[in-house]
Amino acid sequence: TLEDSGIVSFPDAPTLRGLKHVNELSLAVENGYQGAVCFIVQMSQANYGTINRNMQPELAIAIKKAQEKGVAIVVYTCHVTPSQITIKEEIPFKLE
Repeated sequence: TLEDSGIVSFPDAPTLRGLKHVNELSLAVENGYQGAVCFIVQMSQANYGTINRNMQPELAIAIKKAQEKGVAIVVYTCHVTPSQITIKEEIPFKLE
């Protein structure tokens, strides 16, 4: 996760697999299923999550189309210790 001033951006490296999954979820939702993309932030403090358009503009386009079709996008922060990672809270997702 790329973090800057409380804004966490995905991906931090190009992800062809992630792009494929978003497109498949869009198709599934079009066919009557429910679908969601869940981003896990391995830090406890963040204001909101977004897509790193500079790293992968195609993913931003796919996420926007997926949202328009009804795919939910959720982002969760975590409490991280040397022995465990625990989900802390949901934060907003904003497609900038």
